[in-house]
Amino acid sequence: MKKKPVGELLNTEEVAKRLKITRQHASALIREGKLPATKIGRDWVVNSNDLPVAEKRPKRGRPAKQTTTKKKATSTTAKAEGAEDE
Repeated sequence: MKKKPVGELLNTEEVAKRLKITRQHASALIREGKLPATKIGRDWVVNSNDLPVAEKRPKRGRPAKQTTTKKKATSTTAKAEGAEDE
């Protein structure tokens, strides 16, 4: 089994600063298994080489609205709508 090269070891506060998230959110990513980490004593440390894994995660919150073009009403649709008004 190949060992991964060890980069800089970062604590949750340092991870949060690099990912521009809160320390609590960094801890949540570790708990959920979305960010690989190792526990040393009572602290979690993350290999700096693993940060791209977390950077590729989907952003939280509502997805951005997709812009679509509206179709123009066809003559049959316009006639049907006009018939309802009468």
